[in-house]
Amino acid sequence: DQVESPDQNIALFTHQCACSVIHKVYREINPDAEKPKVENAKIYKIKFKSEDVKHLKKLLAEVNQKDIAFTNFLLHKNGVSSLTKFHPSVDLPIDKNITTPLTFAFDENKNVMLTLDKNDWWNPLGGHIEKNETWKETLARESIEEAGTEIQDIEIAGYIEVKRLTFDAPSKYPDISILPITASKIKRIEENWKKAETKDRKLVTIDRAKKLLLERDDNKQIYEIFNYIVTYLL
Repeated sequence: DQVESPDQNIALFTHQCACSVIHKVYREINPDAEKPKVENAKIYKIKFKSEDVKHLKKLLAEVNQKDIAFTNFLLHKNGVSSLTKFHPSVDLPIDKNITTPLTFAFDENKNVMLTLDKNDWWNPLGGHIEKNETWKETLARESIEEAGTEIQDIEIAGYIEVKRLTFDAPSKYPDISILPITASKIKRIEENWKKAETKDRKLVTIDRAKKLLLERDDNKQIYEIFNYIVTYLL
């Protein structure tokens, strides 16, 4: 009857699920019974811990993902054209090569660390996988190298699938690959960080990050992904 949660979507979703399960069980136990009457109902109060809400948010995101339309982006680089598409998911496909994992790293106040690349695009942290490196190890290394930021608690939000469309020029990437998209927590930020792989870094609010990501010329792809993460997964 009552669900307490800091997130109203979680409360509503959980209430609907609970009602569905209770009704199904009632019908299995009493197949010939009349529809339950409100005056005979027992009241159960559910209160979630923060970690429970986190897991339920992921479930809610997967339930809702069919109703979310993400834009594709046609990428042209080094004579190669590729189509990129984001897929919300709590895990990664095992049959596709991983090339470039990315993470939106948040501090305890939900500010996010972004970096500025040579094209003047603001980006999440991440980069290319090196030999004998796992994609999570890549994220940890690249976060330090790009932004002097140590991260922890990496969680999958989905992945960008990259499909090569032209084959006139050579490419170091496979015809189909994926970029894991994740959220993570900032453990430590180096105060004396020196620019090397990126032009700048900024720890910004969610609203400021949205404005910076809208400046990218990528058909709003990364902006939409970021908005999905802060809406459903934080």
